Amino acid sequence: MTDPSGSDESVPPPGLEVPAWAAPGGSGFVVDADGYYPPHRETCFGCGSDNDAGLGIRVGADPDWDGDGVRLISRYRFPERFMGGPGVVHGGAISAVFDDVLGTVPMANGVMCVTGRLTVTYRRPVVVGHDVTIKAWLEGRRGRKLSVAGEMYDSLDRVLAQGEATMIEILTGHFNRVAADLPPEEVPDDFKPFMPGENYP
Repeated sequence: MTDPSGSDESVPPPGLEVPAWAAPGGSGFVVDADGYYPPHRETCFGCGSDNDAGLGIRVGADPDWDGDGVRLISRYRFPERFMGGPGVVHGGAISAVFDDVLGTVPMANGVMCVTGRLTVTYRRPVVVGHDVTIKAWLEGRRGRKLSVAGEMYDSLDRVLAQGEATMIEILTGHFNRVAADLPPEEVPDDFKPFMPGENYP
């Protein structure tokens, strides 16, 4: 997965708004007063607070971590609507949790990324309505590719699932270019702030 423009431009195009932490000289993706990182977007399926159909994940920095970078921790309880087999969580919902928590790791380490590849290994059934803990950390970086890993545990500290992901650093014009590939009449309203002027109806 590469930047389709081939550009290494780091300055946002006119009209493109990026989070302050992602801008050159930004202050970093930091936790709030409650110790949680902000949502990627309020309507994000994973972490958004304004998405009633979403997961509603909250992710913070793991206070027990003394290694390099930032290790994240999230405590979660899968509601019944994510059931797969009788009484257990659907594998796709588990994968979605990993995608969001692992996807927050690069941002917590100061890099804006999208998921390039995600692999989940399921070790034990995850029971609906029971508390789980997810921990995720940065394993390495090669150019724009960041390797991230994580584990999901039950209340007895048993590993339920493991996730590994390759995250791709995006350039600040990424979403503008995605919108530019769409016919003007198909540009979602959420993309329009990234495409000022005559680029959309």
